Amino acid sequence: SDRALKRIITWKTDIMDLRDVPRGEFIGYGTAFQAQQDMRIAVMPLGYSNGYPRAQSNRGLVLIHGKKAPITGLINMNLFMVDVTNIPDAEVGDEVVLVGRQKNSVIRVSSFTESVNLLNNEMLSRLPSAIPRTVVR
Repeated sequence: SDRALKRIITWKTDIMDLRDVPRGEFIGYGTAFQAQQDMRIAVMPLGYSNGYPRAQSNRGLVLIHGKKAPITGLINMNLFMVDVTNIPDAEVGDEVVLVGRQKNSVIRVSSFTESVNLLNNEMLSRLPSAIPRTVVR
């Protein structure tokens, strides 16, 4: 039916930078994450100042090319990093889904918020008005 409930949000960004990180190096501020192997790290231009919860540090996932990529290190004020070692075709400018669907993979608002002990509406209400929005009808 045309009146069926539909997903109302997709939250995405893109890869701002890619870095090769040798085994033993620390990623981000302090010593929150140390590379246990040579890694390829993608940097996203989004952080807790954009409403992305710091509690996702070292535990959250994003979608790149339809594959889940783990967050590495701390969520910073204006950026965070993910491990794309297993996504060798990842490039600067590629779409990164924080909440929503990409290919056959999904990150739901509920699974995203449960891991950080937030209500869905609480999480959505924290998104700053400065984040661009596109209404799709």
